[in-house]
Amino acid sequence: MADGHCRLGGRRMNKKKLAIGILLIVIAPIILFRLTSCVERYLPRTKSYEKYPYEFEEAFNEQMAEYGMSIDIDSVPFMYNDNNSPYKTVPVQCEDGSEISCTYRPTSESRKALLFWIKFEQQLTGEEGETIYMEPLLEFLFQEFETPITEDKDSTYEPLKALTYNEAVQCCRDFVAGSERKTSFLVFPYKEEGYGVILERIRGEKTILALKLIVS
Repeated sequence: MADGHCRLGGRRMNKKKLAIGILLIVIAPIILFRLTSCVERYLPRTKSYEKYPYEFEEAFNEQMAEYGMSIDIDSVPFMYNDNNSPYKTVPVQCEDGSEISCTYRPTSESRKALLFWIKFEQQLTGEEGETIYMEPLLEFLFQEFETPITEDKDSTYEPLKALTYNEAVQCCRDFVAGSERKTSFLVFPYKEEGYGVILERIRGEKTILALKLIVS
């Protein structure tokens, strides 16, 4: 009788252990995900280009308010390119009626995803005296994503292949005033770390000027 009781107790104990094991298997990924999210929240990001989309939005709305601009990244859904990578094209609200959009590509749809690249496009009206915002947009991007080059505007880590801040701004100014279809250059905000800037003029029924910064 005692042996039967022990065997019954043993089976109950095994079932209990099995149930606990299954429970741990189910909840372990959830716990790990939450722990990872908490750790990511407090990990220091050492480079200025390491930004989340909502941080970019906040900075844009704060700094570009002087130009009458603002964006709302939640106003449009994610879209996907041929590689099924997410991106958003967000209209920039401009008080003067300028038609500007901002397209950005994050690492994922997560709120904690980092940005790969950002592109601004302004559709020109062709009217005399029209305000073109490529230069202030470039300066904003440098301030937020390539901060070190804004601190010494006449220096670069790579003088043979990268522009200084002042040279980059002048290049943008010359591009807007000229007729060149496309130009690109590098900036080196950190030693041995260069990032590309692309300026493009897209001709059609209306000309579009595009500014793209590859931040990661």
